[in-house]
Amino acid sequence: MIIKNKFLKISTITVLLLAVISVIVYASSFSKDSKPNDAYSSDEIKDTRISFATWWHYPDIQSLVDRADIIIVGESIGTDDPIKVFDKLIIPDDANEDMLKHFEEVKDEFYRIVTNSNVKVHKVIKGNIDEGSLIKINQNGGIYEGTQYIVDGIELFEKNLNTVFFLQDNSHNEVIPYCTLNPYDGHLYIKNGKTQPNLGSSALKGSFTECEIIELLTQKVKQSNENNTGTLSQKNP
Repeated sequence: MIIKNKFLKISTITVLLLAVISVIVYASSFSKDSKPNDAYSSDEIKDTRISFATWWHYPDIQSLVDRADIIIVGESIGTDDPIKVFDKLIIPDDANEDMLKHFEEVKDEFYRIVTNSNVKVHKVIKGNIDEGSLIKINQNGGIYEGTQYIVDGIELFEKNLNTVFFLQDNSHNEVIPYCTLNPYDGHLYIKNGKTQPNLGSSALKGSFTECEIIELLTQKVKQSNENNTGTLSQKNP
């Protein structure tokens, strides 16, 4: 996904991005009396920019389990300061000199403001990660240089609350090492001993105790592994 700090129109160049392609709409005409989301609250907000994006949704829990590199139960204990991350542009092989010059001029316009939450890992259901470790999970948005960036209504993770996370493993990247599969299906809060269904999620419905959701996900991981083993056996008889 790409967030730009001003309107930019490229009529003759097709830009291929390494992240999910999203349509971005800015709304920065908020008054000082507007109430920001509590997760982003700050006395230093001078402007607010809201963007909207399209996300891949998962129809059921099995599809989430199959896609996730890592599944854990953990809790956010705080956040780092938001940072600006520049998205890499892929320049077409047939780009001429004028196109290359244009890419050079606009490359700094393609960036995202992201915030890393520090999450303590309590239980590992899938993936190579140590229980008890502290990991950083990336989310889009945050307050950067006086401007509040909100992407598609995403809220930063609630602190000190057990949460099931479905993660992509980007641990090779020290800046954004882990991220959820999407803002709606990628995490599931456990409140008052039971999971809380996420609005906008097709996969995470119903209410389970923490033990029940761990048992269910463990079974789904086992099923996913068996399906993968069967697929490999068919390819290599």
